[in-house]
Amino acid sequence: MYILLSRKPKDFIKPTAEALGHSEKLVDDITSFYWQQVRYQLSHPTNIALTVANLGMFKIKPWKLDQFVIKYQKIVDHTELDTYQKFAAVKQLEKRKLIIDKLILQVKEQELKKQSVKEKRYGKSTDIHPDNLEK
Repeated sequence: MYILLSRKPKDFIKPTAEALGHSEKLVDDITSFYWQQVRYQLSHPTNIALTVANLGMFKIKPWKLDQFVIKYQKIVDHTELDTYQKFAAVKQLEKRKLIIDKLILQVKEQELKKQSVKEKRYGKSTDIHPDNLEK
């Protein structure tokens, strides 16, 4: 209840700890760990959808993935590898690009799966979809 009313952790940690009968440090540690894991999963995606308990599902937008691939490729192409720091940064971008490529494959597989379900449901041609027919 306190979480929905407040945006700052200091505003809901103390009342939550008192309501549950636990120490503030324990409640703070648990919430910090939880949000650390959520932030990590959002910044290092392994799937195109992330489900967070009691908050919902977050899906990656496919057009954003394409933008990131182009952006990372431009940076890699225009960076001179004259120092170790630049080399490490380029390697990190290449790793992220590989992750994004895997996510793009997942998006395409999901689209093919949806297409096959539509074909099974409405016949071989998806142009006969009931929503596309004039009334």
